[in-house]
Amino acid sequence: MQGSQDLSILYTALRTQRDLSSLVPISRQPGIGVHLSPILFRNHNFTSTRLHANLSVLLLNFANRIVVDLYWDSLSFIWQLCPLPLPAPSPTLPSSTSDSVSNTPSPEPSIVDVGGGIVCSSDRFGLDSVLKTVDGFLKNQTGTESDNIVTVVLNLKTLNLTAATSPPSFRTLGDQVALFDSVYTPTKLLSDRTAVNNSLASPYFFRSNTSTYSREISFPRQTIMSSRILVAIGSSALNSSSSYKSTNDNAYIFSAAELAGVPLISTTALSQSGVATCARPGANFSMQGTGFDLDYAMYSVPPTSVLPTDTVVSWNFPYIQDSNQTSFTAEMVSEIIQCGFAPIFTQSYTIGMLNATLWSWDVRQPSDDFRFNCALALISRGRWVVESCDIKYHVACVDLNTAPYSWSISPNVTSTFQNAEAVCKPPLTFAVPRTGPEQMAMMNAMRAANVSAAWVNFMRVSTLCWVQGWNTECPYIFTTEVLLARLLGANLKQGILILFIFALFLAYQARNQLRLSRESKRKVEVRKKIKQMEYKSIAKME
Repeated sequence: MQGSQDLSILYTALRTQRDLSSLVPISRQPGIGVHLSPILFRNHNFTSTRLHANLSVLLLNFANRIVVDLYWDSLSFIWQLCPLPLPAPSPTLPSSTSDSVSNTPSPEPSIVDVGGGIVCSSDRFGLDSVLKTVDGFLKNQTGTESDNIVTVVLNLKTLNLTAATSPPSFRTLGDQVALFDSVYTPTKLLSDRTAVNNSLASPYFFRSNTSTYSREISFPRQTIMSSRILVAIGSSALNSSSSYKSTNDNAYIFSAAELAGVPLISTTALSQSGVATCARPGANFSMQGTGFDLDYAMYSVPPTSVLPTDTVVSWNFPYIQDSNQTSFTAEMVSEIIQCGFAPIFTQSYTIGMLNATLWSWDVRQPSDDFRFNCALALISRGRWVVESCDIKYHVACVDLNTAPYSWSISPNVTSTFQNAEAVCKPPLTFAVPRTGPEQMAMMNAMRAANVSAAWVNFMRVSTLCWVQGWNTECPYIFTTEVLLARLLGANLKQGILILFIFALFLAYQARNQLRLSRESKRKVEVRKKIKQMEYKSIAKME
């Protein structure tokens, strides 16, 4: 297991990387998907206690697509997470010690043995329980470092029971989603797409051949969204005999096609060495850009080159799902992230896999040596490291408003970080990559310019906070940090140890924060003295 300091650095790297990606449309953000049935409800333990105790941990640790298997009980007309019918009356089992901690009100639901080694909660918890947990988490994290967009994907299944002869009144999936005002609905998206003031305008949806925005496939950026939950249909096993009918689901829940609820690409389609190319990740798959990237053959297969046997896949929500036959490896995850794909984990979700989702910072970066507070891209590592802001290096420039994949590196000019903006000539600006493909494009530009190191516009302004720009303040407040080791599932003794390590970690952070604050004050005082000296010198010369 990694040490607490290494975990803290990894957490900071992942969080700062996510902060940058919040500036691109949500459909193009790097993401991490987790299928709850095999990951959270492992060992066939489908209990509300386990859901409430562990779903927030997954969200804290960067999962932003939650795949849920929902089962339709046509006798009681209820959607539930339990994969088997709940008999009545039900034999109960005592709660296990690992699931004894719960945020649910007392009395807790009993545990029901439904057969086949499967246990479920007697409360028939379902979609509303999932949304309540996600909604509560996001509202608690608003304005903090854990703020995020979360998509809940629903795989609809049936328990294959004989339908009730007199169907009772029931709540549709749309009824349940409608209870949460934090859900971004298809109706809201349509309103944003058709608004006179096109808030969704982005180069990711701009077609250069027609000089128009493709509003019909556009999505907002996280930074302008007040509603942070999206709900989409994934796979569906419902049929005409399932007895479930709804007239309002479409107003609240996106179709599978709209949000790629069913990933078209799985790891079985990839070669043994991983992704073949970004534009053709596997046999018979052709990726299609959504805007400016249509002009880049590295990412988008031209229409004339698409084969009749190809499946065309959009770069909007480009997820790749692992399979029983081919699990993700760290190398495979790293490859797909660099291309701009996002993994959905159905087999395992570990710290090693989280580490592999990094496309930005190098190993054990950003370090906590506060003599170095600016990000430097190294061609030898393909990643960033921290460096002293006062050293002169080449500068990474790009026009993010029109061509995020066309970077320019100052070949004959070097600068300190503070003066780097002046090196980039309009419309280019001093910038930092926000996604894996943007990072890859910048590295290619560095190679073309024969530059080994270049500043990117990212600097540390507090112990945990990185921002763009020399005078930018931290945009959020920090809440308690959760060690990534909790993903592995701690028992009571391990939990006490983690709390002890966490206490030491907080003390360590507080000391470094105090030191950095003092250094910042000294920098301000030095700048004032320099300005005073310059003023006196000018006055004397006059």
